[in-house]
Amino acid sequence: MAAKVFILGIDGATFDIIRPLVESGRAPNFAKVMREGTWGPLRSTIHPITPAAWSSFATGKNPGKHGIFDFTAPIRRNYAFKLNNARDRKAASFWAQLGRAGRHVIVANVPFTYPPESVHGVVISGFDTPGADRSMASPPEVYDDLVSHFGSYTPDWSFPAGKRYEPEKYQQEVADVIRRRADATLYLMKRYPWDLFVTVFQSIDHIQHVYFGLGEPGLNRIREAYERMDEALGRILEALDAETTLIIMSDHGAGEIRKVFFLDQWLEREGFLVPNRGAWLESLGRSLGRRTRMLAKKLLPVRARGYLRGRMPGVRNFVVSYAAGRPVEWSRTRAYSGGMYGNIFLNLKGREAQGIVEAAEARALCADIRSRLLALVDPDTGEKVVEAVYDRDEVYTGDFAEGAPDLLIHWKDYAYFTKKGIDKEGMIFSRDLTLDSSSYPHSGTHRLDGIFLAKGAHVRTQQTIADLSILDVAPGVIYLLGNPIPDDMDGRVRMEMFEEGFTRANAPRYYRDTDSPQAGGEAGPSAEAEDEELRRRLASLGYLD
Repeated sequence: MAAKVFILGIDGATFDIIRPLVESGRAPNFAKVMREGTWGPLRSTIHPITPAAWSSFATGKNPGKHGIFDFTAPIRRNYAFKLNNARDRKAASFWAQLGRAGRHVIVANVPFTYPPESVHGVVISGFDTPGADRSMASPPEVYDDLVSHFGSYTPDWSFPAGKRYEPEKYQQEVADVIRRRADATLYLMKRYPWDLFVTVFQSIDHIQHVYFGLGEPGLNRIREAYERMDEALGRILEALDAETTLIIMSDHGAGEIRKVFFLDQWLEREGFLVPNRGAWLESLGRSLGRRTRMLAKKLLPVRARGYLRGRMPGVRNFVVSYAAGRPVEWSRTRAYSGGMYGNIFLNLKGREAQGIVEAAEARALCADIRSRLLALVDPDTGEKVVEAVYDRDEVYTGDFAEGAPDLLIHWKDYAYFTKKGIDKEGMIFSRDLTLDSSSYPHSGTHRLDGIFLAKGAHVRTQQTIADLSILDVAPGVIYLLGNPIPDDMDGRVRMEMFEEGFTRANAPRYYRDTDSPQAGGEAGPSAEAEDEELRRRLASLGYLD
């Protein structure tokens, strides 16, 4: 079996950028892996969104089994949404399972691993970490070690939030973050024992959100970032021995935003959602309150914010929740939106606090909403914009599927970006989109197909592979390391990736995992004080309204 497995995650990476760079000689290290290994597109989750995709990668299970569908989860009693983190994951990570089997693991910068779980090795949480301190590492001493060696350590926070548009400065910031991530990765590789190493670089995703829809000038900036990523890959390749299998993957792909679609406004126009027009002053007050809190967040030091939270018990609950949008007359509303990419929840009687939709009429209501969405056309091109509208049971299976939206909109090419809010001109479709509290454009979004590349002693060379799923990575890695695979994983070992002699001698083994799921650990007090910072960062990339 493989002596070691190294997984390099590149958030948002797409072959749409990598292949032309390889063909032009500008990405020699990606070219080397493609030439000496197996590669192909990696299908993400529906929706192709960071929390669901990385949690499915971590568990080998669909979101219905691990319970994380979006950045937020609905709070039915008050039509609010709370921020998710690793403690909301209801399934064990494959690195925790390998750790229980005695394997040494290092996991660094993987999204939605905060608070970090205790494993046989090291976990350093990713960009959803509220604050850079000892609470982001397990054991905490690893954070001290990194700070001692590098002077500081933070996740990949290459967000242009709250900044004046300075493209050259931002380009350099992205390059610096990629270099620092590579530095930290190489240090951890040498400093601590490992059989499995997982690290994620996120700056590619961030810069694509800014530039992907800005034509050649924007794409050139993205290509330059991929070249910096190729250099980082080269450094990692030099540090790996011949007995280590390298896997490169992304959680989803990327592409331009063609239009913004205001879903609540469409639901209102179609008669499914009824706004409470008499509550606009209350709504304005809440908006001003949020702006005041954000200003305080920028001006108050962390210690002062923690002091205030300790004397205002309701503050944390507000920070981790946000209202479902403008005021709604729930007694007349049958459906509302929440989360990213087009999620619709029915105002179901007995489930929502003021639900009015009877269970017997839910199916017909879903069919009505679906048919109207499928008839939508782009006002400029006249082309239909919705590829499919799924019931949650069509997409998810498992004990936690009931936490999913009732309907999920699969936009054509996933090129239409959904917003909950209201366009100032009353439009359903719009083009105007900027990153939160900044003058940076928001022109790129996610696509279903990410990347997968593998290179190692037992991996076939010069081979392309089709129909890979992000769910297949976990069982494949466990198989490569010679350990038995939990039999409730949704992914499968793609035997055609490996040399025939190897697979003939090594059949996959399975077992029933009866241990309690290991998810996130306990958050530290300084992290508690930083929840609002996390919400601000997520909003800065359009992840929260």
